[in-house]
Amino acid sequence: MPKWNLKPRTAIVSIICIAAVAALLWVSLRTDPVPVDLAPVTAGQMQVTIDVAGKTRVRNIYEISAPINGMALRSPVAVRDPVIAAQTVVAIVEPTVPSLLDARSRLQADPQVSEATAALHVAESDLQRADE
Repeated sequence: MPKWNLKPRTAIVSIICIAAVAALLWVSLRTDPVPVDLAPVTAGQMQVTIDVAGKTRVRNIYEISAPINGMALRSPVAVRDPVIAAQTVVAIVEPTVPSLLDARSRLQADPQVSEATAALHVAESDLQRADE
């Protein structure tokens, strides 16, 4: 077994240096404490509020259109009003004044009228066959 021939002053300085290195390692490697709120436990209703200012971002843009010609009037529903399905009127569309048919529109409308008339005759004949 080796014999240590250290002066007392060297031993004290060595111990202080080792303790300082150990303290620095402990301070640098420890985890930071997590801040918590402490309160006494009581029975009652839970009341929690979150007051935060935020920013909204539109992710998907949807275009809502009606299959009719007209002018959409101001919505009768205000922001944060309750909306009930099949009861609340969200939009009112006022019809436009019908325009006169020009030559091109008449040429497009005549085949549609003929097609609708033919479909009516087919439906009437199917109804007569079903009655017989």
